[in-house]
Amino acid sequence: MDGALAKIKSADKTVWMTKPKQNKEFSQMIADYTILLLIDTVLNDVDKKIASEIIMSAAEELGSKVFDEYVKEKITTPKEWADAVNESVFNQMGTGITFTKIEDDRIESNVFKCPTTYRATSAPDITCPFSYGFGRGLWRKIFPEGEVMMGNTIAKGKETCSFTFLVKSKENIREKMKQMFENASVELKAEKPATSTVAPAKVSNLTILCITESIFKHIDKSSASEVIMNTAEKLGNRVFEEYVKEKPEKWTTMEWTEKTAENIWNPQGTGVVFSEISDKKIVSHVFKCPTPERAGEAPHIACPFSWGYARGVWKKAFPEGEVLMGGTMAHGAPTCEFTWFVKAEKEHAEMREKVKKYLTKEEEIRML
Repeated sequence: MDGALAKIKSADKTVWMTKPKQNKEFSQMIADYTILLLIDTVLNDVDKKIASEIIMSAAEELGSKVFDEYVKEKITTPKEWADAVNESVFNQMGTGITFTKIEDDRIESNVFKCPTTYRATSAPDITCPFSYGFGRGLWRKIFPEGEVMMGNTIAKGKETCSFTFLVKSKENIREKMKQMFENASVELKAEKPATSTVAPAKVSNLTILCITESIFKHIDKSSASEVIMNTAEKLGNRVFEEYVKEKPEKWTTMEWTEKTAENIWNPQGTGVVFSEISDKKIVSHVFKCPTPERAGEAPHIACPFSWGYARGVWKKAFPEGEVLMGGTMAHGAPTCEFTWFVKAEKEHAEMREKVKKYLTKEEEIRML
């Protein structure tokens, strides 16, 4: 078969296989959507004050982890910090920054190029405080008594974002920045603004992991797993709506397989073998995962999230259907197994609750 799927015949068996070729801009869009929808779900489903703490804590933890990951130099002065972080973090992320003043007690800077233009324009009241928390996490790894102040932002129409890094400060600027989250909202645009910068995949993965870990840290496990599942399903819905352009009035399983392979799985870099495609169900095996780092570091989060994402993609076409997940590569299986049912049976009804329990490590991943 020409096109998005390869049709392979062997003896009396026919299978269909995707042709994965990862598009970095598409993958970055998926990561941006994931981050925004995680934050949006937290703000909508959790008490505002707790939600703002979840987001700020995640941002600071991200800054701390990125510093540990990328900065190898021994640092004792603001000048050494500026040199090391500019070379090892900002340059790698595509962040353009000018340090206008570097003194023993502070650094003053202006960001003129932001690597998260789409995220910022969709939700400036989220992205800008998050950027502040990220910068604070970077700074306080070396200056734990310090503080960060943020002024103008590009997302609000200014030419630059201004940051002041103080070596010591008693002012509680963090609480003021947290309050920005409480009235924030997300507006996902139909078209992503053009940008030549794609953030490193590892930073995007760390961002997602830091947010999910913060969610589980600050609210009860049941509520946290519901937030994660809602986010994953919203993401699948959104990606399907935006990227599958030609939608028939009534879907067939083969049409769905072809369209999602062409517009989602292939550009995402997901290798899938569809071993059965019938009117009632599809059986598939994922052999190439686009997020091995995320799955490897936190399989109890990444694997259920992948299931929720797949469920969102499926139920946009088959709203009465269900998706079952079996073994995963993150747990040593040779493939990740998914079975897609056009119409859910009674025995499938508990699948979503089982996956939620797996998020809290109360359920094993082998469910089929």
